[in-house]
Order: sequence, then structure tokens, then C-alpha cells
Amino acid sequence: MLKLLHAADLHLDTPFRGLRETRGVSAEVARCTLDAFTRIIDLALRESVDGVLLAGDLFDRRDRSLRARLHLGQELDRLHQAGIPSFLVAGNHDPLGPDDSRLALPPSSVTFGASWSEVKVDRPTGSYLVQGVSHPQAEVTENLARLFHRSGPQPSIGLLHCNVGGQRAHANYAPCTVADLAQADLDYFALGHVHTMETFPAGRGLAAYPGNPQGRHVNEAGPRGCLLVELDPDGRRPPTARFLATDVVRWHWLKVGLEGQESIEALLADVMAKASVEAGDVPFVHTHVFRVTLAGRSPLHRELGRAESRSALEERLVEAFEAKAWLLESVEVASTAPWELAEVLSAGGLAAEVARWLAGPVPDAELSALWHDAGLELLDERLSFSRTDGLDRRVALEAATRRALDLLLEVEP
Repeated sequence: MLKLLHAADLHLDTPFRGLRETRGVSAEVARCTLDAFTRIIDLALRESVDGVLLAGDLFDRRDRSLRARLHLGQELDRLHQAGIPSFLVAGNHDPLGPDDSRLALPPSSVTFGASWSEVKVDRPTGSYLVQGVSHPQAEVTENLARLFHRSGPQPSIGLLHCNVGGQRAHANYAPCTVADLAQADLDYFALGHVHTMETFPAGRGLAAYPGNPQGRHVNEAGPRGCLLVELDPDGRRPPTARFLATDVVRWHWLKVGLEGQESIEALLADVMAKASVEAGDVPFVHTHVFRVTLAGRSPLHRELGRAESRSALEERLVEAFEAKAWLLESVEVASTAPWELAEVLSAGGLAAEVARWLAGPVPDAELSALWHDAGLELLDERLSFSRTDGLDRRVALEAATRRALDLLLEVEP
């Protein structure tokens, strides 16, 4: 079997975001994107792969930092010394430019240009073809996937930085569809741009985003890494891609419910217990970073509403996390006052009038009239609400009513 390692979106030397200086960010954390790439090369050497595929955004910006350039060259040279070729394309963050000559890469590293091209690689395990094209500028609106096509019987790989299916969380650069990838009739598409690991069939072959190898903020939480790809030189078995974690620093967004919490001490113990489960026992992750969100209806609402209480809570969590060699990014408190529907109804007043929407089924005619009076007809299409079935409207009404009561019954700290 041919073995290749596929990584993308390295964003080497990205400034670490989300932690204030007061958190004591270590040098290890500051260079975690560089160290994650070192782990990728370590894996390639350990697995004795037949090539390494790097699908764009190797750098975080077009003006590549010297530290990032030196690190890339150093690590690719390790592959070169082991006789392992590497293949690179530029993405929207690091498009091709006149300063590319400053990248001192080893002879076995192939950087694809702004025009589609293909190279043949001969290995003891068999031959394969790699096709690729780079972004000549950051904003590429052309469908680059249509340039790819099978040209020979050998296992064929496409290396492309693109947005498949118009994923909204990422800029729609080099847009294409799964059908475009399938039309190319390749065995494997090594993709970059989307920072979450995803694999999907594309005609006879497989297409995949490995995600980024190192999370850089809380919206890139959980394991991050690369893909170990296996291709059958004779085409008898379908391609496979196995995820391998490479992150040095792992982000977590820990959400803890406040319901049933009777004391701040018990709440702190609950947070630490849940954080321990979340972090698990992962020896290769050196640092865990947490954002903690505390939300829900709670008798602690009055105390948590005080600024000095929230500050003391955060300070105590910082100390507890540091004792575990973890870091705390922030604590968010979204508590609401506890209330019972029967008590609200019996108390009368505006809150009781609002609460009656929760007290029993709302007749369809009354629900439609309320929807009309509030001018919400335009939401029907946007939220895919049915005009004949009031179920979705009832769900929206209940959620809005509960939120309104939370605000009406807010307990002042």
C-alpha cells in the first residue's frame, strides 16, 4: 500500500489568540503551531510514508515571518534526508508572491504554481501522480477543481485549497462541489481551507479535509491533526484516511448547567470534575485551555450577578486550573432567576399575563393572530415554519415566553 500524510492550514507562527497576558502564556503555548508541524513530520518519519501533502495556508499571512519560513524549511529537510518527497500548494492566507524565492525548501519539495500541473513519483511501494494548483492571490473565485483530471492508471491525487459546497464558516474561495471533485476521477483529493476534519466520497475516490493541526482559539476546540492516507497501487481496495492528533495545546469550551447548584463551593467542584473528564488522559497534549460557560436557572443567580463574586469565582478557577497545569481563557456567567409557573400565575400582573402562554395549549387561531400582530410572517420562510402546522411556531412562542419571564422576574443583585 502507498502511504501518504495529508495536512493543511498549518498557519505557522500564528499569534496565539484568546489568552490575556495575565494568564502567563508559556513559550510552549506561543509556538504551538510550529510544534504541531514538527509532530506531523515525526509521524511521517515514523510511518515511513511515501509522501507528505500540504494543502495550503502553511503560513498565516502573505508576509511570512522569518521564524515560520525557517521552521518549514527545517522540517521539510528532515523529510528530504529520509528520502520522503513533499508537495505544497498556496492558499488564500499565503498566496503565491514575488517573495516566494525566500522559501529555502529542499529539492524533494514540490510547490505547485498558479497553473495546474502534475508530477509523477516513483517509490518502492509503487508509483503515483500528484496534481496541484496554488492560489495566485487571496481571493480566488474560479472553480479550480475543474482543472483536475485523471491522466494515467497510477493512483492519482489532487492537492487543492478550496471550499467544497459553500461552507458558510469559511470564505468561499475556489468554490466547488463534490460533483466537481468526482468528475476529476482521482483516487484522493487532499483538501485544505476548512479547519474541521471531514471525509466524503468523490466518485471512485475519497476527498478529505484534515482540519488544522493545532487549534488557535476556542472556536477550534477538540482534537486537531492530520490524516494518514493509504492507496492501493493496483486499485483493488478503496482509499482510506485515518485521523492522527498532533495538537500540543487543546482548547475546550466547557458548558456547566447551574440547575441544582446550591453553593459556589459545589459549583466549583462540579466545574473541576467536568473539566477533568473533558481533558482526559492525553499525554501528548501539553496544555489544556478552557472557556467555562455557566448557564441556567439557579438559586445562585443573585450572588453570581455581583461583579465582585464573578471576579472571585474566576480567580479561584484560575488557581485550580493552574494547579492542574491548565489555562483558563474566560468564565461566562449566564444565570437566570428561578421561578415556578404556578407562583407567577398566582401573583398576577404583567408576568402572569405573559406566563399564560405556558399554562395551556394556545388555540391555532389565537397563535396565528399573535404571529400576525407581531409582524413575524417574514420569519416563516427564513425559519422554515409551516403555514399549516403551528408546531414550530409553538416552539418559538414557548422559548420567547420563557425568555420574557426571565427578564420580567430578574432578581436585582
